[in-house]
Amino acid sequence: MNKENLDLLKNILRSLEFAGDPQLFEQLDKVISDGYTKFLLTTEAQFDELTTLEALIYVYRSDSRYHVTKYGCTLFYKATPLKGRTNSFFINNDEGISFKEAFNLLQGRSVYKRLKTSREGRTMLG
Repeated sequence: MNKENLDLLKNILRSLEFAGDPQLFEQLDKVISDGYTKFLLTTEAQFDELTTLEALIYVYRSDSRYHVTKYGCTLFYKATPLKGRTNSFFINNDEGISFKEAFNLLQGRSVYKRLKTSREGRTMLG
């Protein structure tokens, strides 16, 4: 694995707003240096005082390049644990729904997002 690919993977995680947890990049460095081809990264954040958002980030290696394929989020409410919600968010062309946007969606709020063009040349909205 070259440094350029590792930097690209870190930039993808930053663009998805996972940079708030420095331990995430430590996990990434460790599993890549250990030679794993498929692995999960874990992180969590608190965007308000009532909830905690946890994420499992799925990463795999194809040829000599690592890819982020999707991440799953679970929103936990501290006062009412049974109210929690879970969803998966897929990453296409190294972009997708950010961690903060996932928080808003899991809380029932809408998110407007303009994504790259599809194979057919149409702009995809999220």
